[in-house]
Amino acid sequence: MSNHCNRQLVCSLILDAIDNLEQVARTRELTNILWDTNFKTDKTEQEWNKVEILLESYEKMRDESLEAALSNLKDLGKILSCYTEQQD
Repeated sequence: MSNHCNRQLVCSLILDAIDNLEQVARTRELTNILWDTNFKTDKTEQEWNKVEILLESYEKMRDESLEAALSNLKDLGKILSCYTEQQD
């Protein structure tokens, strides 16, 4: 693989990891907002069920985004490790 391809791949992995970590932060903010607004008001059981579904959805999205970011960073580590070995 050429240096140009490696550079493109490294940049792509970094940007993807950043995007995924931003998604983690957004879902955390949404989860916190949902908890704050729902504890400040009286809710029916049906409304709480809807909130629970939303929370589970946000938590799943957060977990998937975090897993994707970690995968990007692991791949990046492998590429950089190979590059370092080639430089030695």
